[in-house]
Parts: sequence; structure tokens; C-alpha cells
Amino acid sequence: MDKEVVEKYASEVPIELRNAVKALSDDRKWAVFVVLVKEGEKNFNNLKALFRAHPQELSRILKSLKSAGLIRRYVFSLEDVEKVQKTFYEPTEFGKEFLESLYFSIMPKKEIIKEVQKMWISTTYWQLDSTPSSVEFNNINESSTIPAKVELDSPKLER
Repeated sequence: MDKEVVEKYASEVPIELRNAVKALSDDRKWAVFVVLVKEGEKNFNNLKALFRAHPQELSRILKSLKSAGLIRRYVFSLEDVEKVQKTFYEPTEFGKEFLESLYFSIMPKKEIIKEVQKMWISTTYWQLDSTPSSVEFNNINESSTIPAKVELDSPKLER
């Protein structure tokens, strides 16, 4: 293929999106990314045990996801920088919104609500109030009330 023509059209898609798609090039990468989105932060050893993964393979996957901006890597103190067991990973806002936008782009609206409830809000009970253009989820939790609004015409989940 002509390199200039490819670059002309490929450059119309932001590099962040192209990198995110490249980073999710196989099911292993998808699985690690989804577990971080669904379950939140995990340390390296938790992920290694969960997937029964070889450390080098998991490290490559995490680096790929991190380089694409889908997850972030952090420690709680500078002394822990080189300690695998004290290195944590979690999805970035970009990563969560990227996955969410994929769901919104392919799913019927009523299925979106089910997936949002299942993936993002799976640990609490939600009361559903609907209007023609939006659906509101009111968190009924012992400790707090956190309103969440899903605009049916917009691929954004506001909290």
C-alpha cells in the first residue's frame, strides 16, 4: 500500500484512539483490561494469580495497555517503585470512557442500560427513573447517594 495515502487517512483518527485499538489486539489484553475496569485496582501479583500468567507475559500486556493510556501504574511510596507486589494498576478515565463508547456504539439502548448496570454499577442497588431522553440511576446504598445519569443520545456516563 502507498505509505502516504495510508498516513493521510490514518491520521484522520486521533493517535490516542489508534493506540488504544492496537493495545487491545488480542483476547489476553482485553481480559486484563476488562478485569481492571470491572474490579478496579489490582496489584501485579493479583493479576498474575488470577490469570495464572507468566510474569513476563503479564508485564508485556500491562506495558502495552499503559502505553496506550488505557491503564495507569502506580505505587504508594517511592520505596515501592521496584517492588512488583506493591505496584498497582487501574483503568484511566480515558480507558473507561473508551470501553464505554464502544458499548454505546454497538448496543441497543436498553442493552446499554443493562451493561452499564452490570459493568460499572454491579455492587449496589439502583432505582430507575426514566424520561424520554435520559435514564437516571439513583444509588441506594447504606453509606451514600451517588447520582448517575446516562444520556441516551450521548456516549458519556456522568457521575
